[in-house]
Amino acid sequence: MLRPSTLLLVTGTVVAAPATGAPVQPTKVPSFPISSVLSPAMCLALVQKVLQIRREQISARRYPQRLTEENLQTLEEVERTASSSDVPSAVHTQALPREVCELLDAVTATSDQTPDLTFAVRGTQPSIIVHLFGYPLVRNQDGITAEFRKKRALELLTWLSLNRDRARRSAARTAMWEIAIHDSTFSTVVSDMRRGLSLLDSSMPSESLVPITYSDDIPLSANVISDAEILARTLHAFQQDENCVGDVINCLQWLRDVPFAGTSYSWADLDGSTTRLVILGVTAATEVARWAIRHQNADALISAVRAGLRVMPGNEELLELQRSALSSLGSKNCQLCSLTACSDAKHQR
Repeated sequence: MLRPSTLLLVTGTVVAAPATGAPVQPTKVPSFPISSVLSPAMCLALVQKVLQIRREQISARRYPQRLTEENLQTLEEVERTASSSDVPSAVHTQALPREVCELLDAVTATSDQTPDLTFAVRGTQPSIIVHLFGYPLVRNQDGITAEFRKKRALELLTWLSLNRDRARRSAARTAMWEIAIHDSTFSTVVSDMRRGLSLLDSSMPSESLVPITYSDDIPLSANVISDAEILARTLHAFQQDENCVGDVINCLQWLRDVPFAGTSYSWADLDGSTTRLVILGVTAATEVARWAIRHQNADALISAVRAGLRVMPGNEELLELQRSALSSLGSKNCQLCSLTACSDAKHQR
């Protein structure tokens, strides 16, 4: 089941909003608390605008730039204010706070380059992988899945795996909670996260996987990395040397569904994380599919197309690659035809 924000990102389905007419350049006004300047309905319209921009970035295969911490704080305040409204209103005729103008500028900034998701963990052989494509799962090399008593512990680990460069308690709390929480509540979540991880790697003390600090920092061990980090690394290697295609194909099996499927991680949809992962998954699948067509490798084509369509159902580029290959891949045609029909039916629904 897709959360509403992901439904907009991946399928383009959007809740109808009042007509806003021709766009008007927002006027920057002195900085005030968002809730004192913009109504909840206006903030809801801004949230929908951000999601629509993310959708357009997916369609154009343009990776969104990561937001600054100031941008993220503004985004969180807009989202929090919007939560008390069900009906958006037009905002283009209103003066917007400086922070909102800067946020919208940052949201639209993109790149066509594969994002650097690995930060400072290059070359590390992970013992634990955080799987982000589909409902988040945390597994070790033996395939054992971590169990967390609190859902927030899994969400925090997911957030940390995507934000190593800003791994701080304050930043995580701002992203994950719409209301202020007690320090003890957050500490309980961290403890459960540390406990769940420790069960996957008995060779390391739990304090090594998530080191204990007496500051705002909450670092994550380089032994814990995400499937997206590994996929980005292998895709880059494949783009440099096609002999690395096997590594990318192996990673495609991790593309189980839309990123964060079955969760309510609105921060991931708004800050661009979901968008970056969808583009990464579709790009990897598409490039492997093109390689498979060139090399008449039907098995690789089927694996790539299936993986890509799990991440972005109904993706026209993948479906077109699949159709164009039907006449040239011989005995596998029946499987490809069946897959095409199934994908088209799901997209129509």
